[in-house]
Amino acid sequence: MSKIKPQSGAFSFTLTRARKWFLVAAVFIQLSVLYPVYSWFGAAEPLIAGFPPSFAWIIFVLLLSFLAIILLYRADYAKPNKPAIRNRASAKTPPEPNTDS
Repeated sequence: MSKIKPQSGAFSFTLTRARKWFLVAAVFIQLSVLYPVYSWFGAAEPLIAGFPPSFAWIIFVLLLSFLAIILLYRADYAKPNKPAIRNRASAKTPPEPNTDS
């Protein structure tokens, strides 16, 4: 029976600045729906856009997480012509094409 060895980097990724900010935002969003913060919005009135504050807070958090995911996607794939770089120290720019004819 042969052992299948995973390729190097099969499940690895680089923790970029955008991903770090996304993790911070995700932790903040998850903590904001727990007891201390969520209880601030427990009243039935005043209505916010026709919703009670507790439901409006959940909608706001959902939209905030959606925005965070969109920003992460745009940060990861902002420059499709630029190849993904795992190690910036080893990154080399391609040579300029020779236009002298």
